[in-house]
Amino acid sequence: MRFLLAVAFGASISGITTPIGSPPNLIFLGFLEKLGFDGISFTTWIFMMAPLTCLMLYTMIYILSFGTQGHSVEFKAFENIQVRTEHKRLLFFIALLLVVLFLNSPIKPLYDGLGLNENVILLAFGLLMFVPKIGFLDWDDSKSIPYELIFLFGAGFCIATAFSQSELGGVFEGYFMQFANLPFFVFLLLACVCAIIATGFLSTTALIAILLPIIYTATQSFLVADEPTITMLAITICASFSFMIPISTPPNAIVFEKGGIKVWDMVRFGFLLSVVGIVAVSIFAFAYWRWFLE
Repeated sequence: MRFLLAVAFGASISGITTPIGSPPNLIFLGFLEKLGFDGISFTTWIFMMAPLTCLMLYTMIYILSFGTQGHSVEFKAFENIQVRTEHKRLLFFIALLLVVLFLNSPIKPLYDGLGLNENVILLAFGLLMFVPKIGFLDWDDSKSIPYELIFLFGAGFCIATAFSQSELGGVFEGYFMQFANLPFFVFLLLACVCAIIATGFLSTTALIAILLPIIYTATQSFLVADEPTITMLAITICASFSFMIPISTPPNAIVFEKGGIKVWDMVRFGFLLSVVGIVAVSIFAFAYWRWFLE
């Protein structure tokens, strides 16, 4: 049971590490682009999220392994998997080349990059996997690609654009003004708590698509400089840190569907991890991420 929870929680936590790791990340970046803001490069995003990912993974391991001292487990799932040495070397070379090319990305405020397009790099390396004698996939493998995710992302962008252009966020401005006198860190905490609670009723993709334009519009009157962007980023990441309910995130739902996990098990372990996530995201957003967004 704990291993299944580790798979679900680990997938959600690791998904924040890169812009393409989870749908909310892409919706957030797409919304920034719609607003005309400078985007966050692939490498910059990794620098921003890697420390938080490591912290949350360590916390997850500690929580899930608590009380299991003295137990041992044998893994035999990978014994029959055979990969040729030349494939290993080729994969290592391709991965190394990809890392080198990503170093061209701007790491603000430290490095302005070389100007190569990250989207083109990712697409080229994805197609490279299908090239004979170079890649490891054949064209039949393309049938297993979840193309429906493209429509999912597109729907998220459409919802966010519709909310933004309709200025629906202005309707909520009066409610948000009640928090205008709070310290920004406290406001971040409250926003993260509300985001995680809301994932119990909406999918993370729909939630972020709806919340981002509302947060951006409704907070313009009392948040200054980059604080609206930091708040939107914080709730985007927190949406992936809802571990308590099976429907909160796709990994939770998939693992719960496989059986062997009770709702109470997910709640009792997920609650602790979600609380740590709320506090950690608020601290990172307030003290660390804003340095990259200045």
